[in-house]
Amino acid sequence: MNCDTTDPDLLRSLKDIENTDAWVRFERLYRPPILIHCRSVGLTLDQADEVVQECFIKCFRYLPSFEYSVAVGRFRAWLNLTVNQRIAELFRASIRSEELQTAYAALVRDFSETPLEVRQSSNTS
Repeated sequence: MNCDTTDPDLLRSLKDIENTDAWVRFERLYRPPILIHCRSVGLTLDQADEVVQECFIKCFRYLPSFEYSVAVGRFRAWLNLTVNQRIAELFRASIRSEELQTAYAALVRDFSETPLEVRQSSNTS
């Protein structure tokens, strides 16, 4: 994810969760690079939108108490970490889903290939 610089004034403005102008500005500044980053790693547009939404929710919860300090660390580094963690979660969920689908397909295949008499006799044993 690439944004030019962090605007400390914007981050201070976001401490007020009701400052809609600041949140709109934040969304306009950070949504495009997050989407581009998500798409560059292979996410669909729907998945990328989901990542943006979840990261913005996390920002909404986190930024009101955030104290910006260049010495402590960059906001963009935290946001980048947040985005990449969410992308990793989507990939892990996708792998689990594919594994479950494969296991289910094998189960159905095994079940359909096993004669009914064998299935009935194994249930009565």
